[in-house]
Amino acid sequence: MLKHNYIGTEHILLGLIHEGEGIAAKALESMDISLEQVRDQVTEIIGEG
Repeated sequence: MLKHNYIGTEHILLGLIHEGEGIAAKALESMDISLEQVRDQVTEIIGEG
C-alpha cells in the first residue's frame, strides 16, 4: 500500500495488475511485467505517501 491521499494513474495500473484476470493484466503479464516490478518502480519514482 502506497499510502497516498489521491488516486493517480499509477494506482490504477497497480490495480489492473493486481486484479490478474482482465485483459490488461494478461497483456502486462505477457510482457513479463509483474505487480512487484511495477510497485517497486512506482515507489522509486513517486515514493510513499
